[in-house]
Amino acid sequence: MTKQYFKWMSFCWATLVVLSISQLVSAQVRVEGNAPDLPLAKVDAIYETAFRVVAQEFHLPDGSRDRVPVTLVLGDRDEGVTGDEVQKIYTIYMQRWDEVRFALATSRIAVQHLVSDERKNRMVEDILRRANRIAPVSAHLMR
Repeated sequence: MTKQYFKWMSFCWATLVVLSISQLVSAQVRVEGNAPDLPLAKVDAIYETAFRVVAQEFHLPDGSRDRVPVTLVLGDRDEGVTGDEVQKIYTIYMQRWDEVRFALATSRIAVQHLVSDERKNRMVEDILRRANRIAPVSAHLMR
């Protein structure tokens, strides 16, 4: 075993450790598509902050404990957000990286995930009750 061999092995281990740590940092947001200059630290910061802000806004326990994985698909013409609350699968589709759109999409996911079904149902009932008070009554209902 030569000195050069040990240097090479040290380099390999260091590279493996760095790659592993970078995967842990981005563990909640998986990126698909070609984005060589995507600021991963910014992606993670926006994701984490969105959950914290939504938790604070709705007076919920700290949102940092209850996360869901998100897939960010870049290069997709059909921009939008899909979510399956049962399977906990969320995907954000973007033509190109846009931090404002990513923050909006992530906050939508955070609201959908952090706010309980009971609270969402109460809000929907309240919306419909209020709308029924102000909506005009159709003629066929008055007969």
